[in-house]
Amino acid sequence: MVIAAGADLIAPPHATFSRDIYAGAKFQGGENNNYRAILGEKDVRLGASSRVMRWVHAVGEFTADLGCSLFGRISSDSLMRLHANCSFLRLNAPRIEVGHAVNREQGLSDSGFPSNAGVLPRFLHDGDFEVRAGQIIRSNMVIRGRLLLRSGVRICGSVKSLDDMVLEDGVSVEGSLIGAKKLSIGPHCTIHGPVVAERVLAIAAGTRCGAWEHPTTVSAPSIEVEEGVLVFGTMWARERGQVVASP
Repeated sequence: MVIAAGADLIAPPHATFSRDIYAGAKFQGGENNNYRAILGEKDVRLGASSRVMRWVHAVGEFTADLGCSLFGRISSDSLMRLHANCSFLRLNAPRIEVGHAVNREQGLSDSGFPSNAGVLPRFLHDGDFEVRAGQIIRSNMVIRGRLLLRSGVRICGSVKSLDDMVLEDGVSVEGSLIGAKKLSIGPHCTIHGPVVAERVLAIAAGTRCGAWEHPTTVSAPSIEVEEGVLVFGTMWARERGQVVASP
């Protein structure tokens, strides 16, 4: 049967709910549960190793404990937290925290993304290309090969590679980041615009995508994201997304 509650709702563990659930207050799910769909007017929390087949929407915060499998669309009007070993497809929230290691103040201001007046020039290169550590590039980049951005590089525009792309630690990109094959983002990077990989996307701990004032989209068929990553907006794994523990 459909379950509707006007007060806080606590679901027992090891249960299967084959119809929709409406929670007028907080919803707390037990471990190893199966859900069809949940609508929560306040916070929604799923116990460890739980599964959602269709969708969840929380007006308050949404939290998925260790090892949850989120097969449908998961959304929150305020904040979303996913812990290690969770799998997902489509997530949407003003702020998405992956794992325990997210700085609570991180991303509250967009001051790290200065606006660029006028139209930036385009840098086009045939073949593989490498940007040396600490360089500042004041242009949009299109690379018809493999691209390597060394530690501390700052790109004051957008970047596109027609092959694999690797960002080492501390890279900053003020525009979009698009990889035609595999896109690997190292630790403590900052990406302002959309992040799109045509095959595989890997994001290391400490990286921030988007900002509170400027939500963005992170998309790829396969996404592997470490604990400690922060995304503002939408994270969409068209085939499979996975949260992995930080090394």
